[in-house]
Amino acid sequence: MERIVVGETGWADIDLKVDPEKLVTISEQMLSVSEMFDAHRLPSECDIKTLFDNISNALHKWTESTYVGVRKDKKLENAYTKFFDAFYKLLICFSLTDEKYRQIADRMLFHGTLYRYLGHSSGVNKYCSRVEPEYNGIWVSWSKDDVRDIPYFNTKLYGVKTLLICETGNLKGIDLSGWDALFDTNIVRPSESEVVYPTIKESMVKVIYLDEDREDDEDE
Repeated sequence: MERIVVGETGWADIDLKVDPEKLVTISEQMLSVSEMFDAHRLPSECDIKTLFDNISNALHKWTESTYVGVRKDKKLENAYTKFFDAFYKLLICFSLTDEKYRQIADRMLFHGTLYRYLGHSSGVNKYCSRVEPEYNGIWVSWSKDDVRDIPYFNTKLYGVKTLLICETGNLKGIDLSGWDALFDTNIVRPSESEVVYPTIKESMVKVIYLDEDREDDEDE
């Protein structure tokens, strides 16, 4: 299996040109391994190690090279959608195989309540406008902790903030702190408990609009 390095220079334009293709290749690697598990065949230890290194690299890019309140480049967003679709399928396959892989799935697949902030980044003119949730299949960052209590988010978003609270259903979240715990990596920021999960209308518990200039907050 080929070793693939994503995000070699962070935000540089050259990475935005090559990283989406690299992420798609890692996705294809994960799907190939999933097919092996479906056929009751196990990949080699060497291939698994390389795949896990590639996944770690892609997750580092996800957490370290994006800004709160700033949309990802569209090609990068589409590539990460394929990546997390394939990653989720791989984890489901792990949950159905031997104990070593089941332990990974048990730690990585999250079921429960998640929180997410939407808002404006620095430099945006219309701070008073609401950022509405977009219900789609795109994987995005959520937190297992109430984001209102995480100072990092409150210093990065301005004006009206939209708080989303959801409860995972049949589709579980991908707990990135689980990857750190399993493989001794440092993917998740110390102040966060990041879970990747799509914004699904049926899973939504509450949408709350928090206006810094008003004492009353609206919820739907």
